[in-house]
Amino acid sequence: TRKVSRLAVRKCKQSRGAWNVQKNYHCMTLRSSLIWYISIHVFPNNGLTLASGESITWQEMKISLAEINEATRFNLIVCISACYGGSLAKALGTNDRAPCWALVGPKEAMYPDDLLSDYTGFYEEIFKTQSGSVALKRLNKDLAGNDAKYFYTTAEWFFEMVWINYLRAYCTNETLNKRANEMLKKLRKGNLKYLPSRNEIKNDILRRHPDSFTNSKEIFFMMDLFQENRDRFLVDYENILQKAHEAQRSASRDRQVTPGSP
Repeated sequence: TRKVSRLAVRKCKQSRGAWNVQKNYHCMTLRSSLIWYISIHVFPNNGLTLASGESITWQEMKISLAEINEATRFNLIVCISACYGGSLAKALGTNDRAPCWALVGPKEAMYPDDLLSDYTGFYEEIFKTQSGSVALKRLNKDLAGNDAKYFYTTAEWFFEMVWINYLRAYCTNETLNKRANEMLKKLRKGNLKYLPSRNEIKNDILRRHPDSFTNSKEIFFMMDLFQENRDRFLVDYENILQKAHEAQRSASRDRQVTPGSP
């Protein structure tokens, strides 16, 4: 996987700004963007298997994709032959680079002949119109919303999922209490004259979040490498925090519903 990744990175740097087709790993560059089609069998929890039989974990995949995404100045579009884009999101952490600018794939399992026919039309439209939105429309045969067969996921969505998952896993009142208690144990071993209260520690953790979010955003969207990305990706901490709270409330309501409830 890393060997293919290095080859793709080298080819991207050599051919940036022009068309390039490499049959070995199905990558095509158009202007400043690159589309990489991956034929895979996906196992949500363990990773994926390529048509060659090579197995790759989601952790390995995200590193290779991030390298290629960086080589294209954050313009990598990944097209896959299976669903489970959410599994890739779960493999990402708050200090990771984005694996791609966008991800395209089917919403559910599909027959190989259908995939071949649909993606052939998708690529034909890209060559013809050089428009991603027009190509996606053809890929979905003009169907939209829940009726569309293929999903289109952006880097912003991946970043939102990373932070929503983080906030739900580590920043609930229960987990904050646990983290604060662990910090207090460590502080007590230092024989300090003043020990903060558990609430003070919790408040300090929450006060640091906006700065941590900003640092995470800089890394994920490669703003430290490409200044233009500061204007391309305008994700907001308060908006994601609100979505995390909504997701938490929705999960709580689901747990409260019992069989036979109206």
